[in-house]
Amino acid sequence: MVAKPILRDGGQILLAPGVLLTGRMIERLKSQSVGQAWVEAEGPDEGRLSAEAAKETERTLERRFAHVSHDPLMVQIQEIVRKRIRARAESETHS
Repeated sequence: MVAKPILRDGGQILLAPGVLLTGRMIERLKSQSVGQAWVEAEGPDEGRLSAEAAKETERTLERRFAHVSHDPLMVQIQEIVRKRIRARAESETHS
């Protein structure tokens, strides 16, 4: 979901906050040279993960991003998500 407006260079809004991003929208933004966007999760993200749940979540992440491993932007997104998964698992071990 879009967290902050995505604007063209001239200030025209391409996508407003609250819009759910689809793959098609992401491709369109990329074709318009939009290099970044603020997004938010749909559900709660602050829960802790057990080590087992974190491993399974990382395996799922690998599968879901396998077909876009050639895309540097998608690789960056994948790494951000991976770090978040690991941080949530680490918070479980420090409780």
